[in-house]
Amino acid sequence: MSKKIDILISLDPSEYSKYTFEWVLQNIIDPQKHKVHVLTVQEDIELSTWYSPVTSTEMAEEFESIRKTVREKAEAMLKAYFKVLKEAFDGKLECEMVLASGDARREIVEYSYKASADLVILGSRGHGAVKRVFVGSTSDYCVHNCNCSVLIVKKPESVRDE
Repeated sequence: MSKKIDILISLDPSEYSKYTFEWVLQNIIDPQKHKVHVLTVQEDIELSTWYSPVTSTEMAEEFESIRKTVREKAEAMLKAYFKVLKEAFDGKLECEMVLASGDARREIVEYSYKASADLVILGSRGHGAVKRVFVGSTSDYCVHNCNCSVLIVKKPESVRDE
């Protein structure tokens, strides 16, 4: 049997990622041919840019509590996706869930190298040109920095408001 194709799917809590996951599940994944890596990146929260009118000790404790809550939500999201993948393919799909933290663009590219991904799949949020200029596009960054093919799944206008 030949080597399975490694597919990296990067997801976040957005409706666009949910659509991407469902689309990939219906149109791409074949448990006989693919190994799937589902990655979510917890953005780092900078303490220096976070404001609270409390003492530094209280602020540090509250900050850590927020960070823990965000991580728990990310872990719960990954577990839910994992369960769906396992059930959809009767446990026959080889899959791995990964929670990273940092800059999403860099973490996706870094993990694509680490996993020797053959394909990276991302959802498109549909930001306008102005926002892309100032913020940058995760999709654009991955297209130009991953050493494999990158598939951008765009949620059609007709299903955006469902």
